[in-house]
Amino acid sequence: KTKAAEMLGISRTSLWRILKEGPDNS
Repeated sequence: KTKAAEMLGISRTSLWRILKEGPDNS
């Protein structure tokens, strides 16, 4: 698995999180 693929996977997860939970309210 390439680093690019891993980065894309992480980005996708982060995007889905933002879409589902909304912006990070720390």
